Amino acid sequence: MMGLLARRELGGRRVEALPADAAVRVGQETLYLALKMASGEQIGLFQMAQAAERRQDRDGVRTRLQARLALDMFGRPADLRLQGVLWQGGDRAEIEALARSGDTDFKLDGRLADGKLEATLDTAGEKVPFSLNLGRQLFLDSGLGAALRLPTCAEGEVLRFESFDPLTLSSTPARLECLGEETLHLAGEEVRVRKLAVGSGGLESLAWVDPDGNVLRAETPFGLVLEKISAREALELFAGSAARDQAASAQEGPGLLGFTAIKPGGLAPFRGARRLLLKVAGGPPPPADDAQAPLPDGSFEIVADRRPGGGGERPADLAPFLRAEPLIQSDHPRIVEMARQIAGSEKDPARQALLLHEWVFLRIDKEPVMSLPSALEVLERRRGDCNEHAVLYVALARALGLPSRVAIGLVWSDEQAGFFYHAWPEVLLADGWHRYDPTLDQSPADATHLKLLAGGVESWPQLAAFLGRLEIAVLAAE
Repeated sequence: MMGLLARRELGGRRVEALPADAAVRVGQETLYLALKMASGEQIGLFQMAQAAERRQDRDGVRTRLQARLALDMFGRPADLRLQGVLWQGGDRAEIEALARSGDTDFKLDGRLADGKLEATLDTAGEKVPFSLNLGRQLFLDSGLGAALRLPTCAEGEVLRFESFDPLTLSSTPARLECLGEETLHLAGEEVRVRKLAVGSGGLESLAWVDPDGNVLRAETPFGLVLEKISAREALELFAGSAARDQAASAQEGPGLLGFTAIKPGGLAPFRGARRLLLKVAGGPPPPADDAQAPLPDGSFEIVADRRPGGGGERPADLAPFLRAEPLIQSDHPRIVEMARQIAGSEKDPARQALLLHEWVFLRIDKEPVMSLPSALEVLERRRGDCNEHAVLYVALARALGLPSRVAIGLVWSDEQAGFFYHAWPEVLLADGWHRYDPTLDQSPADATHLKLLAGGVESWPQLAAFLGRLEIAVLAAE
């Protein structure tokens, strides 16, 4: 999740249909960029090339991207490879995307026209079609490499637009402002560039672009840096990666946990806590629900499962928590059949929710996966991290008619002595929302679960508003 967020937010958005002086021009060379952590450790490499291409009697631009991210996740080396082709011609586009982590693939093939995306997702050996109405005033996003190019603009000019990201199947508003010109020394060259501020999802990044709109350097507030390198440097990095692949004992990449960890002040919490009282600062305020809420003194209280007198938060429209989604295929026959097998003759919703929890915890191996979670893929492969556990649980719950959602936030780790980003399912029962954590086998989830937002993969970019900003002090742990 963090790798995708870093890649998505570093470059901003590609924009079309702007005035002539803001248009992106097609580059003539292959662009290589290295992704580094604040410490200087190399975690990724991008290769991007663009060319003019005519399709179906329409002039357009074809973008090809190859990328690789290598990190240490929970003490294991994790490797994410991205490949993609994006063709754009005015308000039409064709998308081919592949994200691969180990032997887990995310494949997307789609066509965008008249504001509607018709696409097919390859998952668990099946082609699952879906469509999304995106609106006509929508531009394709960084999902396949367009983040490595931005529109050129005049100093002080501000551009605002909606964009669609193929990898999270979601749209989001974005803002770009030209701050002025500078000179950079990159890949053995001195280049005159324009400095841009790029805002999206609550995160403000900086990007430096050449006269053709190529992003030569980008920075995020939480320390990730994307920077142009020479073809020779890129070849050496690729060769080094191949050598590590062939080694019997592969070297681990930089530690993802340490990079995203939040070390709290105050008291030390503990796994299994029934109540936690926190001071939370930085980023948007966490949402209030049946299990967590701000108190009059400015502190924030979390309890295991539900707060007494919490009111039983119940949305007026349950449809969003029952419908199938591209990556939560709750209406697929295999998901429906498995949900019925797990529930058996049980008709009580609370008992059904607990049976689903026990089955997902026992049957899904705990293994880091640096890719997009698909419920059907998880059911097929029976392994994954918290994201895979959460989407499969929600798909099974919705297949039984239980309103459910994915919660995204933080959880305490005794072993790592910090809060780490995590996902878990929530189910709406008669008395309100209940939290389960089939990754950690907690039913209900303990009070060290601090929810920051709710939603599927399309919500992940919103975490950018918290990265590098969130500060937590523990006032009480019971």
